[in-house]
Amino acid sequence: MFLRLCLVVCLALAVVNGRVAKPKPFLTESLVNEINSAKTTWTAEPSKFMSWSEESIKRLMGVRPEYFEQIKSVAPIEHKVPEDLPDNFDARVQWPNCPSLKEVRDQGRSVLFY
Repeated sequence: MFLRLCLVVCLALAVVNGRVAKPKPFLTESLVNEINSAKTTWTAEPSKFMSWSEESIKRLMGVRPEYFEQIKSVAPIEHKVPEDLPDNFDARVQWPNCPSLKEVRDQGRSVLFY
C-alpha cells in the first residue's frame, strides 16, 4: 500500500511539474521591433540577454533597496561651481585620438553602483 501511495505521489508531482509554466523571456524579438519602429537615432538588436528572465535583468539594474536607508545618514556635499565653464564640451572633440571614447564596454554582471 505504501509503495502504491509513493508511486501515485511521484506521478502527481511529475504531472504538476511538467505543467508549470516557464516564465516568458522579458526581452523578445517583438520588443526589438517595437523599439525600432520609433525610428530614433539608434537601432535595437537582439542580444545575449534575450533568454534571461525579468528577475535576472532587473538584478543588473538600479540600486539595492538598502541603499536608500544608508543614504539618509549621509550629509549632502555642496560644491562651488566654477565661473569659467564652457558653453559646450565634447570629449570626442577635446581628445579626438583617444580610442576608448568610442568604446561601449560590456559590464556583464558588474556589481558596481554609480
